[in-house]
Amino acid sequence: MHVCVCVCVSRRYADVIVHRQLLAALACVGTDTGSAQQHAPPIPHPQLVAAANRMNEQHRNAKRASQLCTELYLLLLLHKHPHVESALVVAVKVRDTH
Repeated sequence: MHVCVCVCVSRRYADVIVHRQLLAALACVGTDTGSAQQHAPPIPHPQLVAAANRMNEQHRNAKRASQLCTELYLLLLLHKHPHVESALVVAVKVRDTH
């Protein structure tokens, strides 16, 4: 059996960004003790918005690629092993692609 799995690395990257932002925020809180570790400064809001938009687009693309792989696998399977059944169509529905 062949399986196509698409792993979305952008979700992991989003977690890294969130953790860095939290570390930067916590470092600002702990600066009065003198023992706070040095962390990168928080990422400015416009850069966060751009990064989030990019990551969300990548996530949608990966999800769509995974769906298309599943459909392709099914089509190839049905082509290789055709199966015919009698059926009655009771309704036809247009599928939204968005």
